Amino acid sequence: MSKFKMSYFVSNNYQVMKLRMVCPLLSTKSESLLWNFNILRKQHNEPCRNKKKICKIPILTTDTMQEEISKLGDGDRGNIMEQAKQIMKNIAKGKKTSFCSVIEADNDDMHAAGTTPITFLRQVLVLCMYPSLLEDSRFSEDAKCRAKCILSSIKGSSLGTCPHHLGLPLIREQIAEFISKRDSGVKSDPNNLILHNSTHDAIKNTLKLFARTIEGKPTGVLLPIPHPPIYSALLSELGLYELGYQLNEKKNWTFNKKQLEKSLAEAQCHSVPRVIVAVNPGNPTGQVFSRQNVTEIIKFAHKEKLFILADEIYQENVYSETSEFYSFKKVKHELGPPFDKMELASFISASKGIYGECGLSGCCVEFDEIDECVREQIKRSQSNLLGPNMVSQVVLSCMAQPPTEENDSFELYLREKCCILTGLMQKAKLVSDRLNAIPGITIVPIEGGLSGYGKIELPKLAIDDANSKKLDPSELWCKTMLEKTGIRFTPGTAFGQIPDSYYFKISFVEPFETLENIMDAIKQNHLAFIKSFKKK
Repeated sequence: MSKFKMSYFVSNNYQVMKLRMVCPLLSTKSESLLWNFNILRKQHNEPCRNKKKICKIPILTTDTMQEEISKLGDGDRGNIMEQAKQIMKNIAKGKKTSFCSVIEADNDDMHAAGTTPITFLRQVLVLCMYPSLLEDSRFSEDAKCRAKCILSSIKGSSLGTCPHHLGLPLIREQIAEFISKRDSGVKSDPNNLILHNSTHDAIKNTLKLFARTIEGKPTGVLLPIPHPPIYSALLSELGLYELGYQLNEKKNWTFNKKQLEKSLAEAQCHSVPRVIVAVNPGNPTGQVFSRQNVTEIIKFAHKEKLFILADEIYQENVYSETSEFYSFKKVKHELGPPFDKMELASFISASKGIYGECGLSGCCVEFDEIDECVREQIKRSQSNLLGPNMVSQVVLSCMAQPPTEENDSFELYLREKCCILTGLMQKAKLVSDRLNAIPGITIVPIEGGLSGYGKIELPKLAIDDANSKKLDPSELWCKTMLEKTGIRFTPGTAFGQIPDSYYFKISFVEPFETLENIMDAIKQNHLAFIKSFKKK
């Protein structure tokens, strides 16, 4: 029966003869079965005219699902993204526009913008995925050596093996060595590291540890304004209370102690503040905290008994000659007692930096100086989950231990790294200089990260028009730019804004020519936007 095509299953003698020709063993009994099959098929295809329509009542609805998830929304960022998708659909259908595609100028996905992957990383990944190529002369010897080392540490020597729930011990040791070297000898213990598939998973699983009410109040989490939208979404999903504290824009988006104290005082009646989040280098602001700034945050957290979550995934993206990355772990240990014993969770990832492996991702969280019983409970919790996929772990291995001078791949790796970082540094300067030259737009010089946070000066008529449309003025500006130019920016409402101020996020991972065109389009259309409201 498996040889028969469905088209043969029709009730007429000619088709049955064709079936016999294909399969001489077809018996009269088989023909009868075929006939019955066709009758049933016809009955199934006929509309049920005499049957009453059964109304399906869904079991899971937005009213019966988890309350925190049902409240989640895309916000202004989602509205802009949906508008951009609709424009692309219209273009595909032949609708005429002044542009042929949408440029995602708010997306810091380096590979989507055309960045070439680091060769060593991709070679190791290919060799781990297909070990037969270990004898291929096209691959460098150190890439082969790394692949063999990783495979030999896995049962069955295959990436298809179920992963360790905390991450491969070998790779955790490599990352611990990387952190110790980064922090000038401040020791990192592999047992304090947990690997995850993505930064999102790492942050979520860490915040989940605080999702508990105390004295009838939810845990309060202090978030910088502005901050990555992922934090607000996760706090809402986990039932944690968001406490915003404004960074000081006039001082390069640095820590603002007065704002923190104000936010903390206002939150006491609504929550029990237990966590402070610091993003360094900043997203979307592009600032790099000085050592003094990191010290101030640590001392404030100590005074207020706050657990520090240090989002440091952009740590390799530092461009300003006057800036340097200081990890929270290094600074708190160098401060000595009592600060060196403070609890800290910090994140590193291969999704940013010079690698930009958002699709392969991989993230490591390090828990420093946490209670031993808590550490064991976290490990037990992770043991109930399938560990991070092997591909992401290979990526983290290459990030933690890149080629060194004695390796075949070193020269190429160094050229690729310098090319990527130099290009990003020049693009950051281009965006800062060009935006600050446009009347009505300012941006704090970008020191690190992969994006900047532009500020827009808007006339009162534009603000009134936005309010009448139930839009934030920053969203109206972004929507207008998208409609006129096909360039997508994210409005400041997605990240948090200073009251009565309006912003937009712009990344600088696109090629130079594209960035120049974006700057030209911003200048032309921003001035036209302002002029259109001055006429009214």
